[in-house]
Amino acid sequence: MRIAVFYLVGGKGHFVPATNICAALEKQGHEAKVLDILDFFKSGDRMDSFINEKGWQLLMRHPALENFASSFIDRGLPNKIQIEIGYASCVKGFSEWFNEFKPDVIGATMYAVGQALVSFRRKAQLDVPVFYYSPDVVWGQRTSVLWSFDRYFIASDEGVECIAKLGLPREKIEKCDFPLRASILNSVPPSSISDGRRRLGLKPDTFTVLLALGGGGAQPNLKLLNGLAATGKDLQLIVMGSCSDDSLNAISAINATHENFSITAPGFIPNVEDYTYACDVVIGKTGSNTWMESLYMQRPYIQTDTLYCGGRAIAAYMEKYGIGWLCRTPELQIKKIVELYENPELLVEAKNNTKKTPIKFGSDDIANKILRLAEEFAEVKSK
Repeated sequence: MRIAVFYLVGGKGHFVPATNICAALEKQGHEAKVLDILDFFKSGDRMDSFINEKGWQLLMRHPALENFASSFIDRGLPNKIQIEIGYASCVKGFSEWFNEFKPDVIGATMYAVGQALVSFRRKAQLDVPVFYYSPDVVWGQRTSVLWSFDRYFIASDEGVECIAKLGLPREKIEKCDFPLRASILNSVPPSSISDGRRRLGLKPDTFTVLLALGGGGAQPNLKLLNGLAATGKDLQLIVMGSCSDDSLNAISAINATHENFSITAPGFIPNVEDYTYACDVVIGKTGSNTWMESLYMQRPYIQTDTLYCGGRAIAAYMEKYGIGWLCRTPELQIKKIVELYENPELLVEAKNNTKKTPIKFGSDDIANKILRLAEEFAEVKSK
């Protein structure tokens, strides 16, 4: 079969699941393509992608602005205008691609892109099923249920309930495993956390915090870094992500003036799993990929914001299962880290709770469900 999964350039939240789903489909011998919807914009250059990516990074750095912008777009009229603009910009390039590739099924990992695909299908009378995979795990946009997806995939019971309450028929909603990266699924934990740290050049017996900056260009909060250093506790911090020169200089200054506190900044790294297994707790923004990776590797999570796109639902899920904490300010984050440092039994309890959550991981499950959707559609069409 031929399958295409579309995403919208921005953070890794849309791109990573699209890549993982297609990898699972290719493993089964199918032709699967990961495509950025902006590649079909009639401007013919990458300015659209540049503007969208920088705009999304701006929203990720300013949660209050993201809440306003995303909630405004997640309404009937603004959403429809957005889709119509996208349709007018993409329709020619998309139609040419569709007629050449002739896919058996198409889908998206970003809700507005999925809505655009449904619009393409309706207006061009394309004979193909459309699916949407929600990367937000436990939540979905109001307007995502207004469009005729043939299947809506989401990775939790809470997500299924959320979408059903928004009005999408139950038969169109399907729970799936979270499509985690194969490198993490196949990773082998170190024989001990101390051994894992030693291999990375970290202090083997020191309480370790992993600060995940994400792919949105965010920088480490210096209030958090200086505040942790000022606690006088024997801590080490791993800053994972791209640091500016100013941030690196600030990190060097902290390392030079504090004996019990150290910061390692490896940047963007391919072996995320090694650093995650080496830490006691992960701290980061709402982003589902980092949160899910941490959950799979049984590391509690400190959430630093409540983005409109799933932030509050993720915080509620972590509280429900006892696997993490919402701490919006550097002061609250420092207080929580010190509390975990001084009360290791709280950390042990949270780690044990990560083993009990009902979310399953892997890309084969959703790949098989996409193929079954295509087969069902083809069977109906042949009658």
